[in-house]
Amino acid sequence: MITSRLRTEYGVDAVIEPTSFAAARWLADAAITIPSLGGGAAVAADRQGRRLILFASQWEVDYFERQNPAITLLEESPVNV
Repeated sequence: MITSRLRTEYGVDAVIEPTSFAAARWLADAAITIPSLGGGAAVAADRQGRRLILFASQWEVDYFERQNPAITLLEESPVNV
């Protein structure tokens, strides 16, 4: 288990907690206003401060994209140039 390796190899105690999120999607346009989210979705930020939406299922991703065709979601974090 990873927690055992972290403790043994690095002397770090860690707790792994399950999450209800199954998919993360970054916003292609960082300045866009995110509409109200329903279901199990939540807005978050990655280490570089880029906004993303966390979804509970692929169905929620698909539904969001159908309801918000003007918003482009990325499966991978955009690279800063």
